[in-house]
Amino acid sequence: MASRARSTSIGRAVFLPNGCMKEYPYLADEADGPSTALPQSAKQLVAATVSKKRKYNRQVVSAIPAPVPAIKAKKVESQSKPAGVLRGHSFTKQITSSSLTKLFAVKRTFCSSIGLVGACTIELKTSMESTRSWPVAFNIANTYGYLTGKGWKRFCRDNEVEEGDRCTFKVVEKMVWHVVIN
Repeated sequence: MASRARSTSIGRAVFLPNGCMKEYPYLADEADGPSTALPQSAKQLVAATVSKKRKYNRQVVSAIPAPVPAIKAKKVESQSKPAGVLRGHSFTKQITSSSLTKLFAVKRTFCSSIGLVGACTIELKTSMESTRSWPVAFNIANTYGYLTGKGWKRFCRDNEVEEGDRCTFKVVEKMVWHVVIN
């Protein structure tokens, strides 16, 4: 990564590979006097805009203060999810006629966030105190996962789920979901 030095009217400046200008005071000619360029510091970044004049191959440089973006730290998690409790994973979806008779689609991003990457059986529960649950077949397609089969239809029939109801699915464990029907 070599820097290119360019001579400007304010002294000697170095343009970094990303196009930003950084001035070195020890490169400035003493005859020109002190530099009038804006100082760069950790608190204020300066983005240089460069436009070329084709006729004389001169560059016109203007310094524009750039806003300093806020840096947020992200918590790093391992790629594999634990088989235990997964808190905070839930979604709400309105029931359609198609989801009652055929399949109930779940976004693929949600499926992969809880570790569902293939076909399995998920237990649906309407009450965490009750031992009653409905085993439902879960499959994965290109852009979504889906609940289907006799288990899904039996769950809808036993809990009187109708078109227009809103169901909230809360993940208790990877294969156990608590369902609230509104």
